Amino acid sequence: VRRRPRKEPKRFKVDKKCYLGRTYKDFKLYLDEHPSLTEVQMDTVLGPSGRSEKVLLTLYWKQANFLLVFLLPQRRSIHVIERFGWLRQRLGEKRFKLLFPLLLTDRGSEFSNPIKIESTDNEVWTHIFYCDPNNPQQKGALEQEHSMIRQIIPKNKCFDHLKQEDIS
Repeated sequence: VRRRPRKEPKRFKVDKKCYLGRTYKDFKLYLDEHPSLTEVQMDTVLGPSGRSEKVLLTLYWKQANFLLVFLLPQRRSIHVIERFGWLRQRLGEKRFKLLFPLLLTDRGSEFSNPIKIESTDNEVWTHIFYCDPNNPQQKGALEQEHSMIRQIIPKNKCFDHLKQEDIS
């Protein structure tokens, strides 16, 4: 008789306080108060576990049926923050606030620093909200787009050989 090998402890633990005031219920209330705002659904598409570090950051405008995809080197919050900083710089304040008024995402660790995604130097650029746990249908339009991505890049395919030009 042999014992099972011990499981690796999680290296990163998400601070649950980041979800306070940012739940799906809060999102619906905010949307009722500001009906003219458009929502942008955000998520990541992962490569095969253990073989690929790279992930796809997907941003989907439901009303416009428009998908924007960025290749990130790792599934880390710092890379998501850097990408939003790049978008702020390229678009400018007015366009960024117009295009990204509301972000709806899941509770992945890569989105666990909402303050850094939302603002710079104490200036709020966007608002981020999180779906309820185990409820991907709350951002179902984006999940449908992911199934279309998987028709081109199957689930067991590695992203390591891809560049941003390939994704674009």
